[in-house]
Amino acid sequence: MLQCCETKKVETVLNISASSDGKYLAGGISNFTVQVWSLNGKLVAVHQGHAGWVYHVEFDRSSSRIMSSSDDGTIMMWNHSDFDETTIKLKRDFAVRERQGHLLIAASDQNDSFRIVRDSVRDIVYTSVQQKSRIRCCGISPDTSLFAFGCDDGLAQLLRLSPDLDVMAEFQLNLQQESIRWCRFSSTKNYVAFCSADSTVVVSRAFNARQRACAVDG
Repeated sequence: MLQCCETKKVETVLNISASSDGKYLAGGISNFTVQVWSLNGKLVAVHQGHAGWVYHVEFDRSSSRIMSSSDDGTIMMWNHSDFDETTIKLKRDFAVRERQGHLLIAASDQNDSFRIVRDSVRDIVYTSVQQKSRIRCCGISPDTSLFAFGCDDGLAQLLRLSPDLDVMAEFQLNLQQESIRWCRFSSTKNYVAFCSADSTVVVSRAFNARQRACAVDG
């Protein structure tokens, strides 16, 4: 064991993210907080503001901001240097990447529409039509040109954005799976993988109907 970061016995760590500079770990905690530790295990910050379990935390590329999502239906953005917060009213299943100094956030809103926002909920880049079932996962390609989301009914959708963040193309996949719980683009952005609740992984070429499925044990 290299290092141990301690929390109180009544707390459960639900998610962990490491800063890109390798100096800090951020954790989503069951007591509704976001906690930050240095790599020597010392607790250096506790961010309070959520009203539900914090299921996802992630540093931005500069390690200056932390994003968190919670069962309370909000995403919060924390300034890692002075601990300010900005609340974004979106659901907890989200993806985030940095693009030209801005944060791009992909998430579902309270009406089960897929949204792409830049920095804050007031800067909406794209809003989809309302989906027939809950959006369970979102993904953004490494170069931020492609976006994906998957739903409870086994449907997935891909979007391609221009450099000016205009939607250039949309493509829908019917994966015929159980609820899609996870999606991720390859580093080359040519492929996107979806994982469903029945432990099936489907890998598809981005904007191509060809798919390959495999089962994952456990």
